[in-house]
Amino acid sequence: YLDYYTRRTLSVIRVRNNFARLAHGLIEEGKKDSAVAVLDRCLELLPQYKMRYYLYTNKLIEGYYKAGATEKANQMVEDFFSQLNKELSYYSSMKENHRRAIDLERQIGLQNLNGLNILTKTYLQTELNSRIDPVFIQHYQQFVSDMSPTQ
Repeated sequence: YLDYYTRRTLSVIRVRNNFARLAHGLIEEGKKDSAVAVLDRCLELLPQYKMRYYLYTNKLIEGYYKAGATEKANQMVEDFFSQLNKELSYYSSMKENHRRAIDLERQIGLQNLNGLNILTKTYLQTELNSRIDPVFIQHYQQFVSDMSPTQ
């Protein structure tokens, strides 16, 4: 269990981003096995159930794809996609005034979902992409609809 202050501190120092940057550097040096080990260590220290996936998750996923660990990348995509879909669906179920109060969270969720959409297209994960794309479009259209002025 990670309490709020620990999670906040880890977010502020961007631990996952630092792991992702190291992994990408190792990939550029041709050390793909080491990159996968770094990414694995990151998820061992900060699994989704202790600290939900957030801003830098797509960089970790991309690291796995670039390192050739497609199954691990796809599992992360599945987990993050499920999390984002649940969150965005919950946000959309709120009353209008509440939805407007959490616009930033909705925008970040959409940005991350679009990131998964782009990653799965880029790395030719057709089956995953065929599930993510329509969900992204649905949530995006709902967000745009909510943002348009009411008449």
